[in-house]
Amino acid sequence: MQEQAVPPKTARRERLAASLLFLVARKAYGERKRGKERFVFMNPQSKNGIDWCDYTWSPVTGCLHGCSYCYARRLVRRFGNGGDSAKPTVAKPGDVFPAGFSPTFYPHRLGEPMRIRKPSRIFAVSAGDLFGEWVPEEWIESVLDVARQCSRHTFIFLTKNPRRLPDFLFPPNAWAGVTIDGTGAASENEEKMMRLRAASAPVRFVSFEPLLNRPAGIRLNGVGWVIVGAMTGPGAAIPNPEWIREIIDRCRKSAVPVFVKQNIKWPEKIEEYPSPAL
Repeated sequence: MQEQAVPPKTARRERLAASLLFLVARKAYGERKRGKERFVFMNPQSKNGIDWCDYTWSPVTGCLHGCSYCYARRLVRRFGNGGDSAKPTVAKPGDVFPAGFSPTFYPHRLGEPMRIRKPSRIFAVSAGDLFGEWVPEEWIESVLDVARQCSRHTFIFLTKNPRRLPDFLFPPNAWAGVTIDGTGAASENEEKMMRLRAASAPVRFVSFEPLLNRPAGIRLNGVGWVIVGAMTGPGAAIPNPEWIREIIDRCRKSAVPVFVKQNIKWPEKIEEYPSPAL
């Protein structure tokens, strides 16, 4: 099957993002060689990025779910490093995806949130799935331990594999969520929701991003937040407005705050957070 052409604007954005990530990594390596203690791997977000958080932070990267719409995988491929092996890799300072999109741990990045003084919402492991079956338990505990030490921040964890969520003790400043894109059967979504409700995180949430179809089998009991977003990159399209409206209405009936991302192009600005929130 012929690969779908990448729209020129999307290709330019991805080239720019990849170039910036490479420059940041090169700068980080040079500054560490000179003994400077600045952090440069915490990526501040804006309305044009992941608009529901203040920073992304990826002390672990890589994912083996194989989703065709994954933006992070597209970025990694531009570096041309490695493939998608299940073998865990430990990176060195200055490494940029040394094993491609295989599971990789960057222990030298663990201290970065501690250097941010202002209380912030931090999306942890945005370039991977921390709770994937391939991630060693000690990596997960190392990331959660940083969240425990940085109580001024809110750490937001999102996974497509909620089966492992109940296995870990989340600190009070952690939110745990599951991605549901609408393509799964009702029974599959019900199983994911059951695992999510069993998580110890004080805020449990659902991310309908990318919203590719009408989600089936979703009940919001035990859920404290909902995100709705569209697919980005090749083949991206705005979801059916009926699906979006149904999710918003369900949140309203269940008194669940909802954050509608700007890429949905919804006529009404809806950017709500759990309470209390930063």
